[in-house]
Amino acid sequence: MTELNAAILFADLSLILVMARVAGRIAHRLGQPAVIGEIVGGLLLGPTLFHGALAHALFPVDIRPYLSALANLGLVLFMFVVGCEVDFGRLRGCGRIAVGTVLGSAAVPFALGARGRRLRRRQPVA
Repeated sequence: MTELNAAILFADLSLILVMARVAGRIAHRLGQPAVIGEIVGGLLLGPTLFHGALAHALFPVDIRPYLSALANLGLVLFMFVVGCEVDFGRLRGCGRIAVGTVLGSAAVPFALGARGRRLRRRQPVA
C-alpha cells in the first residue's frame, strides 16, 4: 500500500464515520434510533445511489479490499460487544422459547438451502 492509498483510506474512513454520525443525529432528531440514520448514511455512500457513481468516485477500487477488511473487523467487534451485553438473567424461564428460536433461525434456512440445492441438481443441463 502506498502512502497515497493510505491517505485515501484514512480519508474514506473519516468520511464514513462523519456521515454515520451526522445521519444518526438527523435520525435522532426525527424521533428515530440513531442506527436508522447510520444505515441510511451507508446506503447514501454505497453503490445504491446514482448506480454507484458516488461510491466509485469516493472509494477507489484498490482501497475497497482494505475497507472491506476493516468493515468485517468492525462487525466482529460489534457482535462481540452485543454478546457481552446480553442479560442472561432475563432468559431464565424462557429456555424452550430461546432454544426454539435459535434452532429455528438456523435450521429453517439450512433446510431451505439444502432443498434448493437438490432441486437445482435435478434440472437437465442444456
